Amino acid sequence: MGRDLEAFVMQNYEKAIEYHEIQAFYQPVIRTSTRQLCSFEALARWIDPELGMIYPDEFIPVLEREGLIHLLDTAILRQVCAQIRSSIVKGETPIPVSVNLSRLDFTLCDIFTLVAVFGISRHRRAGKVRRGAPARGL
Repeated sequence: MGRDLEAFVMQNYEKAIEYHEIQAFYQPVIRTSTRQLCSFEALARWIDPELGMIYPDEFIPVLEREGLIHLLDTAILRQVCAQIRSSIVKGETPIPVSVNLSRLDFTLCDIFTLVAVFGISRHRRAGKVRRGAPARGL
């Protein structure tokens, strides 16, 4: 990644989160034995109005290195929780969604309270702790 793009990420990630330029894209998870949809994985995608798509491998490592990944993860988690809550309110049975989390999320923010605010029951919660972002002091 070029220094210019790294600088762009650092200067613009907060605005991108605030203006929903970074969004959760839902990748289906298909059970191969039945070919049935069993869940989704929420993936962060940044679509900048001027640059277009900024790929995750270009912005996630920068945020991890700078100890800011929890801001991205909580933004994606909020989007997913809002979508699940909307399905529940409509009387639909929501399809499970996994969200990638950093180990830092558990020390820098209260993930469990964030999810609880949306009134999502414990059996509907799922997360995956991804590698990267060293957990300093753990």
